[in-house]
Amino acid sequence: MARRAELFVRELSDEEAAHLLRQVRRGKNAVVRHRAMLLFASFQGQTVSQISLMFQASATHVAALIHAFNERGFPALDPRWGGGRPRRIDLDERIEIVKAALARPTDRGEPFTRWSLIKLRAHLVRSRIVPAIGRSQLWRILHEAGVRFTHHETPKASPDPEFETKKNRIPDLYAHPPLGAQVLCPDEFGPLNLQPRLGRGWHPRAKPARFPATYTRTAGGRQLVAAYDPATGTL
Repeated sequence: MARRAELFVRELSDEEAAHLLRQVRRGKNAVVRHRAMLLFASFQGQTVSQISLMFQASATHVAALIHAFNERGFPALDPRWGGGRPRRIDLDERIEIVKAALARPTDRGEPFTRWSLIKLRAHLVRSRIVPAIGRSQLWRILHEAGVRFTHHETPKASPDPEFETKKNRIPDLYAHPPLGAQVLCPDEFGPLNLQPRLGRGWHPRAKPARFPATYTRTAGGRQLVAAYDPATGTL
């Protein structure tokens, strides 16, 4: 049985060989440079099997590259980038996803105060904004739109103009109670401290939406600490 003839790059002129060598040494595109190396090895007399072993490349790929170069010349070195799979979620759907993430869940008819990825995903599918979406894809869409899940603090202050004066009287009464008197604190919460909690939610990066505190005591705060005099039975 006759042995199949080996496949090599066609004869190159001096200019073509010099151009191929320049692509090997100084090619800016990694794919073009790698393909030029394979072709230059064939030009130097290396067989397809030797090239595939030397560069850890598929023999089928090396043979196809040599055939393409012999037919089309140097354009065979340029990669043909595929467009990839078309996006299943178009631009309009992405805009609606970002709008839903930035909205308060209660405004969208949901019985909770902030979105998690699972809750937001379920809402988007239930509202038919998208037919289906994964959590990782949902996170990427929000990330690309500059939306982050943030923890932020909203400053809270009393509108009472005499708040500082009344507040300062309380620690002063603790530190310096009247002689023979007992300090009663009927409005304290017991052993637990009232700690402020950071707000959480999806907001544009570095621009969290801050909601005002529900402090609506227009008549000012009450003085809830008093000194009790056991001798007279009065505060």
